[in-house]
Amino acid sequence: MKIAIIGAGALGLLYGGLLSYQNEVHLIDVVKDKVDLINEKGVTIYDEEYKSKVTYYPKAHLSGTFNENVDLVMV
Repeated sequence: MKIAIIGAGALGLLYGGLLSYQNEVHLIDVVKDKVDLINEKGVTIYDEEYKSKVTYYPKAHLSGTFNENVDLVMV
């Protein structure tokens, strides 16, 4: 499934990272430095219960530059 998430704040990064495990996820944000950092290093999520961390790699785009059809949009 192709998913776009508008906003790469705390919840956008959490859901975007977890959903990108089995889906094509696009994070859309207005902060260029954040978009560049996500594309470069991914999103690392730490699981307190299992004391482990996993890095996911959704694609990040600057607002106004993403123009593709998607199956689901999350705001």
